[in-house]
Amino acid sequence: MTKKVLITPECLYRQPGRHVELFESCGFEVCYPEDITFTRGFYSIADSVQVLADFDAVLAGSEGYSAELLDQLPRLRVIARFGVGYDPVNVPRCTELGKAVTITPASTHEAVAEMTLALIFAVAKSVIPNDTSTRQGAWSRVVLYPIRERVIGLVGLGRIGRSTAVRAKALGMEVIAHDQFADADFVREHGIEMVSLEDLLRRSDYVSLHAPMLPTTRHLINRETLALMKPDAVLVNTARGGLVNEADLLVALTSGQIRAAALDVFEKEPPSPENPLFQLDNVVLAPHMSGLDHVSVANMAHEAAECITKLSQNIWPEGKVVNSELKTGWSW
Repeated sequence: MTKKVLITPECLYRQPGRHVELFESCGFEVCYPEDITFTRGFYSIADSVQVLADFDAVLAGSEGYSAELLDQLPRLRVIARFGVGYDPVNVPRCTELGKAVTITPASTHEAVAEMTLALIFAVAKSVIPNDTSTRQGAWSRVVLYPIRERVIGLVGLGRIGRSTAVRAKALGMEVIAHDQFADADFVREHGIEMVSLEDLLRRSDYVSLHAPMLPTTRHLINRETLALMKPDAVLVNTARGGLVNEADLLVALTSGQIRAAALDVFEKEPPSPENPLFQLDNVVLAPHMSGLDHVSVANMAHEAAECITKLSQNIWPEGKVVNSELKTGWSW
């Protein structure tokens, strides 16, 4: 039987590239959902089964894979996430069913780091309001906020946090970080001060989130932690929306408890247009795209395709399988 892979991310929809060439060279039939928006997660379980049932592997976007759905996909062997987050996938159930879940850790960190700094610049330099007012004929030259000589606090010092750190240091920022498992050699080499979360929030002019979405990190930023931040501090989230309690953030922004926020991710995605954060002038928004530039998209697609094709050949892609306990005895 010919192996079949479904590619769901919208930015890869019917797009040629190294990933397609790799699949085809390894004997895979490459397919796409009829509906390009399938990956947005609007489909019912029954409809999702209809889309996914005939595939051995999925190069997956943001669509969810619940236990109920997974139980109805006996042919599916690999879910290769297009990115580093895997919270839409019920990994324990995948493990029980012998389905491998992979990520692309080597492809997105530089793109996310660039977007993090772009959001910081947008807030500090009032890029959006100045563009709007200038187009309207105003000539408002309000003094801007600096980035150099300011403290950036990185909550998480994995690949993305480290990429952000070196760029922030190059801009003349002081970098502090909170991460229980930080790379000691990197910290020492780049002179980064490791601090508690509370100390980071109290000292930082820009708080940038780079932590994974876990039960222990859900609503890490909430009423209590926001109260620790400086009144002129800025919160930046390019990680996962669930790290922030949006209701508490709304209060902090409208009350002046913190100065501004820049959000690429939201608790519910896509967010409702009625989200009250969208009405605030001191918030800069993006549609969960920090990891998506032309270089990172091509690299993520190829890295995900490598995971699927290696697993199909019973070659284990070290460091890229979330449920690594499947390694022993893995067989396609």
